[in-house]
Amino acid sequence: MRPSLQVEYEHNVALLDQAIEMTRDAARKNPKDPQAAQFMLAAYQSKVDLLNQVADARRFNSKD
Repeated sequence: MRPSLQVEYEHNVALLDQAIEMTRDAARKNPKDPQAAQFMLAAYQSKVDLLNQVADARRFNSKD
């Protein structure tokens, strides 16, 4: 993987980790708020999607 692309992915993972932390805290503080839980789940799903993109890119690049 190109170094610049790896830096971009690492940056995006760090942003998603922050979002997960913030939404998890909000969900803990407001356990009856369905939106808080939805935002937390969406943040986790975004991280899964990004990590899948990274895995796909690595597989694609390893075929070259």
